[in-house]
Amino acid sequence: MAVKVLKKAGAGTATAATEATAAETTAKPVAKVENKKPGQARRLPINDVCFDKPQRLRAGHLLTIFQISAPQLYKMRANGKIPPPAGYFGEGIRPTPYWLSTDIAKII
Repeated sequence: MAVKVLKKAGAGTATAATEATAAETTAKPVAKVENKKPGQARRLPINDVCFDKPQRLRAGHLLTIFQISAPQLYKMRANGKIPPPAGYFGEGIRPTPYWLSTDIAKII
């Protein structure tokens, strides 16, 4: 931010130009934008999940069902204790995996 000083003011006095510049700088708050990286899955509620019909369950639902942490879920998935995802939401760098509730009901 540039401050323009037109003329030096005496002690205790300020010019109209410096007051206007000070008012402009204080009137524009600078918004700090944080780039948050996507984190690990968090537990999701399973109140309306029916295991008789095929419904899509995300990783957070599995955390709640098995009462485990996200790293433990991924370890179980790597070891083959949890079946591979039935599909993925979205496209791109990190698509979100989902499992069918009928597949998960077999291993509960």
